[in-house]
Amino acid sequence: MKGRFFKRAPLRITFLYLLFGGFWILFSNRFLEILQIYKDWFFVIITAFLLYGLLSKESKARSLLEKNLEREREVIKEQAELLDWATDAIIVEDLEDRILFWNKGAEKIYGWKK
Repeated sequence: MKGRFFKRAPLRITFLYLLFGGFWILFSNRFLEILQIYKDWFFVIITAFLLYGLLSKESKARSLLEKNLEREREVIKEQAELLDWATDAIIVEDLEDRILFWNKGAEKIYGWKK
């Protein structure tokens, strides 16, 4: 009986190798495909969270800048209204010598209209 076992051992080993190798090829490819799909989804989810974080930070910064800009516009408007109270001619020019603002005193002295 012992001799019979060893005579068929190469056939059994070859068969087990073939069986194990076939299952390895069959399931390892599917396992790697599933792993690849999860890896891809993991990448998409992580980058989506990062994108959300960056966009929300940008949105908050933009909102803060818009509030500051509106506040600055209100201050400039108040200052322009104060300049209208002055009886002297006040003229505001940019760096290219274009007139940006003149007050009521300048209107009276030079006859300009807004």
